[in-house]
Amino acid sequence: MCKTLCDLHETEFCQECKGQQNEVYTMEQWAIDGTFKAEPMQEVSEVVYCEFLNSLPPLPLPSNLGMCGFMNSEPYTHKLDNKNRCTAFYAAFGKLGGKYYYLGLINSHGEKTDK
Repeated sequence: MCKTLCDLHETEFCQECKGQQNEVYTMEQWAIDGTFKAEPMQEVSEVVYCEFLNSLPPLPLPSNLGMCGFMNSEPYTHKLDNKNRCTAFYAAFGKLGGKYYYLGLINSHGEKTDK
């Protein structure tokens, strides 16, 4: 996966990430066992995107990601960031080119961590 979230500020996914994209993650898939299992950079349905957007007050995506979207305001986890500081990581979602994506776990500086 690209270090800069596929250089989304360039509005294109890199070739590596294009190959990792799966089918669109839907509410039906989520309802199978009630566990959200979309992969980072996976396209999600508009219904899934809106479900997360409306579940908690949203936080804005860091501006260095260069796209519209939000982070859930409740941290998913706390981990060390790139400067070895304990920081909160949030589930992040974005919209690009009329499609909706789960971006993965991102902190307020735009750094990502593994799910």
